[in-house]
Amino acid sequence: MRTKLAVLLASALGFGLAQSASAADIPTKAPARAPAVVAPVTNWTGFYLGIDGGFGWGTHDRQVLPAGFANSYDSDGGLIGGHIGYNWQFNQFLIGVEGDAHWADIRGNDAGAGGTTDETQVRFLASIRGRVGLVWNNFLIFGTGGWSFANINHHNIGGVPVDNSADLDGPTAGGGFQWAINPNWSVGAEYRHYWLGDYTFDPVGLAPFRVDNNVSTVTARITYRFGGP
Repeated sequence: MRTKLAVLLASALGFGLAQSASAADIPTKAPARAPAVVAPVTNWTGFYLGIDGGFGWGTHDRQVLPAGFANSYDSDGGLIGGHIGYNWQFNQFLIGVEGDAHWADIRGNDAGAGGTTDETQVRFLASIRGRVGLVWNNFLIFGTGGWSFANINHHNIGGVPVDNSADLDGPTAGGGFQWAINPNWSVGAEYRHYWLGDYTFDPVGLAPFRVDNNVSTVTARITYRFGGP
């Protein structure tokens, strides 16, 4: 009886060990990993247009000709307009061309220096420029430069009245950034300086005078991109 019991116990123990060894041989499946989240990447290539506006300020150097009284005065005011252009992106590099036009009211006067109050008002600004930039996913930083155009009015109070306008042009350069909030829309800001040159007036009853003009602007911009080819 004891012999039979010992045989039964040995058989049961051997069966249990065999089952444990078989279970140990079954590979354990690793838990599935969640898919990696990939940050969206913007392709800036394509045609775009937008609106922008902001603040401008200028310096105006006036001199009575041929070598008479000279003075300088500042101006400031707002501007609003739009821009249109096309970008080409090559990996992280971007080149493009852009044009813009703005209605402006950037004005200032010399507070009566020289006997009359001379006021300069920048009424219109436009440009055609190239752009170069660097792209990091949804962020673009760029430099820009080209040629600008402006309309300026000169008005004085006191003595012989002067009320004339002049169309000027000259180089412009600056830079800025854009942030793509989705595949088509972006927001940004830009600084620009305009070297507009000078205008000369020879009013009846007054000595001729010349005014040299430099203007800077800072604008916020919102842009819609239609996409590349």
